[in-house]
Amino acid sequence: MFKTDPHVHTSDISLCASLRSDLMAEAYHKAGYKTIFITEHFAKLYCSFLGDLPWEDKVTIFLSSYQRAKVKGEQLGINVIMGAEVSFQDKPGDYLVYGITKEFLLGCPDVYKMGIEAFSKYAHDNGVFIVQAHPYRDGVYYPTPEYVDGMEVYNTNPRHENFTQKTLNCAREHNMYITAGSDSHHIGDVGTSAILTDFEIKTAEDYINAIKSGNYKIEVHGEIVE
Repeated sequence: MFKTDPHVHTSDISLCASLRSDLMAEAYHKAGYKTIFITEHFAKLYCSFLGDLPWEDKVTIFLSSYQRAKVKGEQLGINVIMGAEVSFQDKPGDYLVYGITKEFLLGCPDVYKMGIEAFSKYAHDNGVFIVQAHPYRDGVYYPTPEYVDGMEVYNTNPRHENFTQKTLNCAREHNMYITAGSDSHHIGDVGTSAILTDFEIKTAEDYINAIKSGNYKIEVHGEIVE
């Protein structure tokens, strides 16, 4: 089986992470993964940190971590795919997006001001797949199933309370696609969960199709979960 982690942060862009993107790719390669998505935080903190730079420059900088990791991945034989974790200023909530391009990001300047309703329409109009990251986390995040395609039921970040069973119940109630992610920020987070497929995930489209078809398994701390 091929291992994919669809939720990975690095210190290049995500200020809460501690491992550089090329070193993160190397760590996942050593852990036996074939594919990772670089999903840096694309939120108010990032946008504000860069000040008055033009939006195009902010997008270019945002994608630099993915590009650095991709170069390392090509050297090692691990697929590195572009993603993002988007947040909005109006209410707590994080959303993992797959199938994005630079052009997609350029089309939503100051994305954190959009709110999930407007962003959902923009994303779906552009064929982007949205997974709500860790609904219910720490008792302040709440699910918005009407705006997303799936829910990250199994988030193995060890520094938060993620209410896995509650999220699983919600996902099943609303017929949501179910995913998992290590939500890696530090070396100790690497490889704590995975999407398992019997084929190699080489593109975002491969991943989206696997989730939609149900042709995958979820591994959490080395064990397959239902």
